[in-house]
Amino acid sequence: MNRDGGGIRKRETKPRPGRRAARSRLQGNDSLVPRIILSRLLELPIQRYLRFIEKTVSNSPVSESFFRGDLVRKGDISGGKDLFSSKEVYGRVVVLDDHLSLFTTRPFLEYEFPVELDWSPGLAASFRWINTRNRLSRHIVLALLKYQRKFWTTEDETDLRPLTQQQFLALYPAPFLDASRLSRLIRVLPLLTPRGNIIPARRLFVSRRRFLSYQIRRILHAEARFLTDREIQDRLRKIPAAAGVYEISSSRRAQYPLIPSDVVYLGSSRCLRSRLRNYTLPRLANPRLEALRRSQQLFVRFVSTRKFQFLEKQLLAEFRRMHGQLPLGNRLGAAS
Repeated sequence: MNRDGGGIRKRETKPRPGRRAARSRLQGNDSLVPRIILSRLLELPIQRYLRFIEKTVSNSPVSESFFRGDLVRKGDISGGKDLFSSKEVYGRVVVLDDHLSLFTTRPFLEYEFPVELDWSPGLAASFRWINTRNRLSRHIVLALLKYQRKFWTTEDETDLRPLTQQQFLALYPAPFLDASRLSRLIRVLPLLTPRGNIIPARRLFVSRRRFLSYQIRRILHAEARFLTDREIQDRLRKIPAAAGVYEISSSRRAQYPLIPSDVVYLGSSRCLRSRLRNYTLPRLANPRLEALRRSQQLFVRFVSTRKFQFLEKQLLAEFRRMHGQLPLGNRLGAAS
């Protein structure tokens, strides 16, 4: 109450400059918000992206015609049904008559949805974002099929060609595709190889350093294939006749529940030289390792230690924790 009896004065408050400035920046740049939403949409994993599409379609005028079967992608012999049961991969690469083909796991992932002028702005924007991601995803994957063609037929990482994201953008430009969007998409585009392995699209981008390491590995593989019996014995003599643990890895990564790894066996012995000599025999006692040796190259590394049994148990426990199961050669049914 003021002294003149004029009633209660309302306290004057000043708006916080930070919030007001942020609000004015968003209002002053109408293109910023859609770009932010599109960036987040490009980062969605396949399952969450599919849920976003299904929700958008079900709330739109195209839902009736879509579920009636009228909206079918060109060349889709399945009539709009799912091609594969997996929702975790973008698509499968198939070799047909010496040609590479891509089949997306859901028709939604490559549709070009119609956008009508009389739709609400929010609905029309959602379909434009979906169309943009679908176009960019297919463009990226088809380009990777072409550029890394040899890898898709052999699935050998040493056949990957060097490729950076900047090089990709220069070789395969596309409307609305920039470095930021490319980086976001390749993280959420897992692919099923012709042999049934899952590989993230980002692993098909190989730095120069990684490429050179693959070439060194290839040279070592070629050298190992032409070793004489005497050279093999000379190498075995360099292995200490002492207790220790050893690791066997393969030239291709094995698929495990959590993380792939090239490690296929962990073991220990009171005499490393004697134990590792067994792996040069014409036939291995471990059937899983024998099958791997027939299809690819195996490598071994070791460390001498008196606590070899304790260290072996620790290594096996840590491998199971990181990868979700024991190495392929250590699983039940595989002899040591």
